[in-house]
Parts: sequence; structure tokens; C-alpha cells
Amino acid sequence: MREYILAFLLGLVIGLIIGIMGQSQAPSTDILYIYGPFKIVDGDTVQKVYRDKYMDTPELRTAKESQLSLINNSSCLKYYASLAKNYTAQYLSVVEPLGSPDRYDRELAIFYSTTGGILALEMVEKGLSFCYYRSPVDEISAQCLTLEERARENKVGMWSCK
Repeated sequence: MREYILAFLLGLVIGLIIGIMGQSQAPSTDILYIYGPFKIVDGDTVQKVYRDKYMDTPELRTAKESQLSLINNSSCLKYYASLAKNYTAQYLSVVEPLGSPDRYDRELAIFYSTTGGILALEMVEKGLSFCYYRSPVDEISAQCLTLEERARENKVGMWSCK
């Protein structure tokens, strides 16, 4: 219980610092933020079910065909699915709900890290996630695709799977 309280307070402090500093990647001040602790379903899904808009982590149960077409090693993808879930559990600080559902009725959101950055970009850079969008739809998705290409070229994280 103490760990949840500390995680909540850390998320709150970081969220306030981000808001005060006015960083371009910080959540806007006219919307609702959700501060931890969070129940992590997998690397890109948090309960009350929120779904990160920008990342698509490997699945814990069965690899998706779209992911297997990029990395044809399901056991390696499951390993990185577990790492992605743990990374989200450790570093998720703030959820910014976007007010629209995905096709599975999970509310889309942007997840922010304890570092103050966008969690999806951090995880893609570390090879723990794919970009959700395969072509850029905005500035964040364009950054995501650039980081994914770099991780792939350098065989970082799941891109090292054979």
C-alpha cells in the first residue's frame, strides 16, 4: 500500500512540475488528468480502460498478425510484451484522456512518463513497442515513426529478435 501512495504522490508532483514548466509535451491544463497508481493490463492499456493513442506493444497472450509480420518470433514478442507491461507499470505517471474510444471501446489517451515525456516515445525508442500508426497523422506519430525506424536499424529491444 505504501508503494501505491508513493507512486501516486510522485505522479502528482511530476504532473504539477510539468504543468508549471509548460513543456510542449506536457498535458494541457484545460483537461482532466488521471494520476496513478494504475492497474496495468499490458504495455499499452491501463484500467478504467485507457488505451495509449500512439503505441502498440506486443501482446502478452497471442502475438498479432500485424506484429508477426514485422518480427516473426512469437516467443521473443511475448518476452518483450512482459517487459513493456513492467515498463509501463514502473514509469506511467499521468494519463491524459482524449475523450474518444478505440474499436474495442477503450478510451484513447496519452500516457506520460515519470520523466515528464510521452511514454509511447520512450518505449518505442527502447524497442518495447511498435508505433500504432504506420504513417504520421500528427507530430507525435511522426516522432514515433522516426524513433521506431532508429530502434529497428540499431536492433534495439524487440528488434533484436531473430
